[in-house]
Amino acid sequence: MHHSPTGIRVQFDEFLLKRNNFQEPRTDLMKIFILMLLFSTSIFATQTRLLALGMKELDNDGSFYIKDDRNIFINPAHVMDYGNFALFDVGGEGQQIGVNQTTISTDQAPKALGGFLLKSGKVVWGGYLGNESNIASTLRILGSSAVAAFNGAGTAPKLLPTAQDQIDLFIGWGEKLHWGGNVYFYDPGKNETEGTTSNSGYGLRLGVKDPDRKSDLNVTVSLGNKVVNNYTSTSPFGSINGTQTFDGNLGLFIGGSYQFKPLRLIAWLKTFSWEQTDTGTYPPSPPWIYGGQTGTVKGDLSLYNLGIANEIDFNPSVKFFWELYVRQTDVEVKFKNVASAQSLAIPLVFAIEAHATDWLQFRGSIFQNIYGVSKNKNYSSLNVVAQRFATDLFGPVNGGNSSSLPASTEIQLGSSLIFGGLKIDGLLGMSDNPSEDASTLVNFSNFFVRAAVTYKF
Repeated sequence: MHHSPTGIRVQFDEFLLKRNNFQEPRTDLMKIFILMLLFSTSIFATQTRLLALGMKELDNDGSFYIKDDRNIFINPAHVMDYGNFALFDVGGEGQQIGVNQTTISTDQAPKALGGFLLKSGKVVWGGYLGNESNIASTLRILGSSAVAAFNGAGTAPKLLPTAQDQIDLFIGWGEKLHWGGNVYFYDPGKNETEGTTSNSGYGLRLGVKDPDRKSDLNVTVSLGNKVVNNYTSTSPFGSINGTQTFDGNLGLFIGGSYQFKPLRLIAWLKTFSWEQTDTGTYPPSPPWIYGGQTGTVKGDLSLYNLGIANEIDFNPSVKFFWELYVRQTDVEVKFKNVASAQSLAIPLVFAIEAHATDWLQFRGSIFQNIYGVSKNKNYSSLNVVAQRFATDLFGPVNGGNSSSLPASTEIQLGSSLIFGGLKIDGLLGMSDNPSEDASTLVNFSNFFVRAAVTYKF
């Protein structure tokens, strides 16, 4: 999937940085060459710039303190800053888990995203395709039938399909204050091959902000989120037929920030509740074989965040960013043996973004939990796939006793190529296993493992 010419691109970058007296025609040729490399099949994309600057969220909605077009998914009032603007995140369908179009967006398999914003007088409006929520996908994996997910020791899990073909519509207006609204919805319809009879969701985002970015407030309401899927699962005890259902109740995301002179205060909360139903009749067996249970089970997810952050402009070419926040995460699925994960983390993030030339920009960040503890129990009540997800997201089971979170220090590097109104953001790939070969810690064969293209017209 990755191509050897990326090594040539690195040599050209070093050449440009070392020489200050190159000829203009040679520079233009170099730009064209690099641009051709960037559009090779090795390019994937999502929220590339903010990831390189230390963003670490389940949904990567955007940033409360770094100005970026991605922030329209936190507060739609930000569309007022991006009139006559197109953004394209080249990708695919995401990472598919199981056989029922159950997908999430990852570094290895990001989802394709894209849209436009147009200015008409004092109003900005537009549309965006493909911004399905990773949280919604994760909750549907969590809510899938345990026996359907098991399906032969998990070799071909039949999970609930996730949100597909989402459409977002935006509108923004106002002068003294900027206001914005965003309606999103999806309904891919029935899928007889996968046994899905219903799969739909919709919601509303509202926001207001000061044009000078001194303060902002946002509210997102998830109004519907339901999927119904019939399954036949093969187990050591024979075939099991049933219906698995996820029915999301009201979900809320409320947040805001205020810029004091030395820093910005940020506060937000997300809360979701749902009911998951499994009509399959489980054969008698030790509970650890499957997890789950027949009938309806309620679940809840809550995220609370309070932090401080700021952007410091050293000069027109160099920006420094920092963020310190406290985050509480609570997840609970009320099986007979309640499965739960609780964590408290205090991450610290430093990032820098600088222009090397008028068309080449570099950025990097370091993220670390300076404090983190978790209390997790009864993952065995979840389906086998959700057990692995819970371990990756919240740490291993510790019987509900407090224990430290795993090591968390992470570095991200990225760059941008700027050609007038065209900007290409790239995220530098890292080695999958640098302990085997220290020279691959920064993996230049994955030079732009993620990329995002924006155009101001």
